[in-house]
Amino acid sequence: MNPNAHHFLLNKDPLGSLHPTIMSQAMVSSFSMDVSAYSSDLYEYPATKRPDTILPNAFVMCWENVLTPNFWLRQKLNLKSSIESLDAVKQQILRSQHLQMAFATIEQDLIQLLNTVSNYGPLFIVSDESIHSVEALCKTLFPRLAYCLNSTTTMTRVHVIGAPTRFQSAAEKADWRVNLLQSLCRDTLFAARPQNLLDSQAGKFGLVVVSPYQVDIAASRATHKVAPFVVAKSVHVQKARHLTLQDFTLHLRVLADYVPSAAPCDTAFAITL
Repeated sequence: MNPNAHHFLLNKDPLGSLHPTIMSQAMVSSFSMDVSAYSSDLYEYPATKRPDTILPNAFVMCWENVLTPNFWLRQKLNLKSSIESLDAVKQQILRSQHLQMAFATIEQDLIQLLNTVSNYGPLFIVSDESIHSVEALCKTLFPRLAYCLNSTTTMTRVHVIGAPTRFQSAAEKADWRVNLLQSLCRDTLFAARPQNLLDSQAGKFGLVVVSPYQVDIAASRATHKVAPFVVAKSVHVQKARHLTLQDFTLHLRVLADYVPSAAPCDTAFAITL
């Protein structure tokens, strides 16, 4: 296992080292509850892998069961939404060299995936959990990733958005996801140039949504209400929650190959992986 990762996992208080001003400095940290806290990345920071002639893109990827094996953690290690449970999961991983190696590999592949995708446009990671829960899990199980996301020099185009509250119904969650994606288009990607949203050329951009939920696929289509020239490209990842840890690493590598390849496409699509 990477010695730096091992050092973080052995830390007796992994949550105590969280940045003290994490919520008040959204542009310093990648963690926030408010998508409008971020700058208009689509135009301020040109994608390093995109020629000027190719459609600009933004990416939205779910944290749970797309980027991280949350279902596996709940089923196999009894992960729950509490600091005590997270610490217990960490101790189980530390007692198993196999699990240490598995999570170190997942972390490495996850970092590679995020770096690869964000080279083609701003990337927004969306979670069903609170931002504090996401950051706590990240700091404990994926410390190198947490470092990258909290750094001012690495992964500057990757942002993590947590749910503002625990949803009481599927309808409440669906409404939040629709509003979130619309706000991302209107208040973030075009914040500096809102007039471009209604321009058939300047307002044309790709929005690639990768999610295990049908509600997100529907929400991506609903972005047309605020961004009439958006090219909605959705990838429904429905089987990742049932993968073993070894297969989850392969899943991350498949996404690293496939998601960037969707960037040049200038027509809307919806597929299932």
